[in-house]
Amino acid sequence: MRMNEYKQEIKNHVIDMIEYDYKLDDEELHHKLFNMDYYIIGYYQATKWLGSNAFNIIGIIQEYEAFHFGTVHTDLSCPEKVANMYAYILGEEAIEELRSSHD
Repeated sequence: MRMNEYKQEIKNHVIDMIEYDYKLDDEELHHKLFNMDYYIIGYYQATKWLGSNAFNIIGIIQEYEAFHFGTVHTDLSCPEKVANMYAYILGEEAIEELRSSHD
């Protein structure tokens, strides 16, 4: 999967969830979609989803967490945690983009 395909997949997930039961103007939307449940479940599924981009994604997570939290919290040895943290980051971006285009 190409890096832009991950972004589109997560954006589509957000749009699907908004159409299903959530509201874009809900301040807790990101938390509900990416903190209350896993986007990817299972070691095998996460490894498959990350594919050959795993190390690029780990680098993105390290930068994001160092900037926002001052340290890296994600267990980078666990594909499921890496995949879900990357979905969390992309989800934040997707929701912000959708809100900006919605205004």
